Amino acid sequence: MKISLSLIFIVTVFCSGSLYSNLMIAPTRLEVKLEGQATESFVVVNQSADKLKIGIEPIPFGASGVSAESAAKTDISKYISINPKVINLAAGKSRVVRVTVRADQEVKKKKGEYYARLLFKTIEKEKREITKKKEKAPKDVSMVVDLIFNVSIPVYGTVGSGTPEIKTECFIDKEGPKVRLINSGLWRFDGNLVLYSKNKDAELTKERVMMVRETSREIPIKLKQEEYLLN
Repeated sequence: MKISLSLIFIVTVFCSGSLYSNLMIAPTRLEVKLEGQATESFVVVNQSADKLKIGIEPIPFGASGVSAESAAKTDISKYISINPKVINLAAGKSRVVRVTVRADQEVKKKKGEYYARLLFKTIEKEKREITKKKEKAPKDVSMVVDLIFNVSIPVYGTVGSGTPEIKTECFIDKEGPKVRLINSGLWRFDGNLVLYSKNKDAELTKERVMMVRETSREIPIKLKQEEYLLN
């Protein structure tokens, strides 16, 4: 007797890198000057054993800690065109995709950094059949697994040049001590946050931080309770 099951797994990867086990995309990000038109070529490689049909589309950046107003005014996804928008890749094959960014005059007048993502998504699902034999019963369990791969690439567009403006606030809530980072500038911050003890003899927290413009983020500080109780 054979039992058949059908499962669907949706794998979405939002990252600065774009190497996934079955799909590789290079380069891993797009950075452009918005004063003029910019075109970049991406190479998409199907590293799976099956044929894949991939759709590519621009989407909003979707960073955390961003107000709806700020997200709307910094979104450049509508200024991005892609050719081709759909590609068919046989196993082990690659294809070049060209991405063009052309902002309107209103954006070009406003100094600062702007954002979007390129979403590479599976249109036709890769299907694999997995059969597992039961040791104590004369029957097999067969599963058809549909794998859907969604990978996004960040797009950073700039008008002019500048630096982030970072402020810090330390506080304690019910979860313990935290530091709040506030980037009030028009440029992203991408670096390491390192917190030391009062005497600088111990590293309390070290974390990689990426914050887009006009955002805030709260980061826990690793302390024992007796080290931060208020007198």
